Amino acid sequence: MPVAASIILVGLLCLERAPVASKIVAFAEQAIGREVGGGECTDLVAEAFRSAGVHPAPVGIWGEPVQELASLRPGDILRFEQAEFRGRSRSGGRNRRWRLQFDEHVAIVSRAEARGGSVLVEFLHQNFHMDGQPEAEGRVVRRMVLDLGRLTRGTVQAFRPSSGGATPPLPLPSGWPRD
Repeated sequence: MPVAASIILVGLLCLERAPVASKIVAFAEQAIGREVGGGECTDLVAEAFRSAGVHPAPVGIWGEPVQELASLRPGDILRFEQAEFRGRSRSGGRNRRWRLQFDEHVAIVSRAEARGGSVLVEFLHQNFHMDGQPEAEGRVVRRMVLDLGRLTRGTVQAFRPSSGGATPPLPLPSGWPRD
């Protein structure tokens, strides 16, 4: 494919995706503080997809895989599997250790920033309970910020949805070379 044609195709795909991503994030942000669907983490993502016109994905597949977490964008979907994060923070003049665990969880990226070898990500999610928190509070949509570089075990995968569905076809105009 000629370079100019490749650039045009990539540009068209980015234009097509931008409204989808912003609709997904807008839906989740408008839901902050309330329970979406049955309160499961997947309910939030599925409803955000519906509101953005994205076709339902096969179980566990939320779009095209994002190969590098450093390239996360708003509207991308994170899937955590047996993921544990650990770190230290300073609070009240004392150093404290913290640990977060996501057994199986999905979330919607609202912001992301690559910093050196790490990625600081802000995401929207529901059905995540902190120690000592009433269960009902965990079932509402909340915002969380996490340094993905603090992952100590498990996996974090990212997916990029599009209006074409979970695995969007990339039709080429007639006359374009097909490899």
